[in-house]
Amino acid sequence: GYTLDLGGLGDRLLDVVNALFAVLALLGIVADPTTKGVGDSAQAMTYDKPKEG
Repeated sequence: GYTLDLGGLGDRLLDVVNALFAVLALLGIVADPTTKGVGDSAQAMTYDKPKEG
């Protein structure tokens, strides 16, 4: 098989991707995969505090 060794470039690229997702998460753009669409479920919108366990 083939191996692609990007060395330091791969680490930098991974850092950029991680930083991008961190910014998107802070902005509320990263979607919750447990709900349909990109919004919160109707049940989640009724919570006053996080659900236990």
